[in-house]
Amino acid sequence: MGSSLFPPILIILVSVPLIFEWIPRNGLYGFRTPRTLESDAVWYPANKKAGILFTSAGVIWLLVAIFVPGWPVQIVGVGLVIVAAVLSFVSLSRILIP
Repeated sequence: MGSSLFPPILIILVSVPLIFEWIPRNGLYGFRTPRTLESDAVWYPANKKAGILFTSAGVIWLLVAIFVPGWPVQIVGVGLVIVAAVLSFVSLSRILIP
């Protein structure tokens, strides 16, 4: 079970700085699209939302790994991450560029 806890914990740890808007626009870390890289007015809200979604996915994945060990935990986790990514792109489409 120990190794199945590492991926969700890593996702949570990487996502939290995005929620608190600690990460400036850059080409390596964050929710990077041409649109988010154009402006801080888009970067910070988009990354905050993505951080919340990925943290949520990580927490759910972690809880499944802990409390339902018989499930295919990695498949559930990857599915949650895909859903978080899709929802991040959907939320990006709702952020207006000032």
